[in-house]
Amino acid sequence: MKRRTMIQAGLAAGPLAALPAAAQPAIQRCVLWHIFTLDTDFIHPAIRLWNERNPRTLIEPRLVPLAQLNAEVTRAFASGDVPDIVTLDNSAMASFSS
Repeated sequence: MKRRTMIQAGLAAGPLAALPAAAQPAIQRCVLWHIFTLDTDFIHPAIRLWNERNPRTLIEPRLVPLAQLNAEVTRAFASGDVPDIVTLDNSAMASFSS
């Protein structure tokens, strides 16, 4: 990080650090449904990295088995309780586009 960028970031964060905990912005949570079961899959380190770098906007992953994903997404849309992000493959995308 360049010195100027670091100084600007510090100046921007300064007023927030001075606020009492109750006055600071609430933590935002982003629900992510995915199908990736292995710890070595790309998504797991990406989520950890995002959450480390963005402590006020956290990704909450939920593993949904591939065989159940389309049914779960359909139920979510029908109930109005949808996740913020869903990983879909190209063949499933068309069925949810309308």
